[in-house]
Formats: sequence, C-alpha cells, structure tokens
Amino acid sequence: MRKFLPILPLIAACLTLGAVAVQADVPDATSGEITACLNGEHAVRIIDTDTSTCDSGETELSWLSRGGAVYEDHTVAAQTITGGATVASITVPAGRYVVTAKTAIEDLSGSANFVQCGLVGDPFNTVNEGAQTTVPANGFDSQTVHAAVEIAISDTFELFCNPTSSAEAAFTVLTATSVSSRDAQ
Repeated sequence: MRKFLPILPLIAACLTLGAVAVQADVPDATSGEITACLNGEHAVRIIDTDTSTCDSGETELSWLSRGGAVYEDHTVAAQTITGGATVASITVPAGRYVVTAKTAIEDLSGSANFVQCGLVGDPFNTVNEGAQTTVPANGFDSQTVHAAVEIAISDTFELFCNPTSSAEAAFTVLTATSVSSRDAQ
C-alpha cells in the first residue's frame, strides 16, 4: 500500500485539472442566458454556445439564468406582406414581459411605400404598440417595436405589418422576456 501513496496526489491533481479544462461557460458570461437544445422526443440538453450548437432537427431554447424566460421567433426568409400580414408570432404563458420586435422591410412596388408594423395580442390582451416608416422606392428600412405588458392568461403576440403597396419582411425577430417587474424596459 505504501508504494501507491506518492501517486495519489498526482492522480488528484490530474482529476482537478481535467475538471477545469472541460468547464463550460453556462450561463453565458456576457448575456446571462442558459441555452439548451430540444429534440423531437422532448429531450433537452444544455449547451455552451461558445463551443456547441444545436444539431439538425433540434430547437434552440434560451432563458435568463436569473429567472426570466425568453420566448423567441426568428424568421430569416423574406415574406411578402401585400395587404398586411403577421410576420412573426410567439405564444407565452400569463405573466409580465418586455416584448421587442424587429424586421427589415423591402419595397417591391417601385415607389415610396408607407409601412406600419405593430405588436398585437388576443382581444383581451391587446398590446397596441407600433411603429411606422416610409420605405424608399426599391429600398430597405427597418421597424422596431417595444412594449412592456402584463397578461392574465396565455396569449400569442404577433408582429403585424401593413404596407400601402407590395413589400417584403425578412430577418424578423420577435422576443418576449419574462420579467419580475413591468418597469423593466
């Protein structure tokens, strides 16, 4: 037994260094978010976004490590919004949220295009926050809408954009972050 005693501190040091070498940055040191991947069988695995990504067929989920859940809808593909359309939507449970929506609008009509985008919810939880812009002929502009809301029942928030003539929305992000106070902006 005495022959093995000098090697024990070496084994302990190797195990300690090995544990340090594989330590992940979860939650993310910059954003404070925890990121996970959800597969089709509802299995969740936590990832370090600096070193990992979700596999094909998995959905990425993220939430704040200090309690606030983050609900997001990302749409990169262009979507024609002639006559108005919902360009992003998310469903959230009852609670308090800071909701932010942003989309890039491209004019397809060849003339200046007045576009209104707004956050809307179900009739009982109407958000009624919006923005408007005039997109130059064959040009681009962006719309950003923010709202702090409290809802008593589960609801779907939508970013609805209505141009005066043919347009496309792309690179749309709609985020609702659960907060403990409605005052957070």
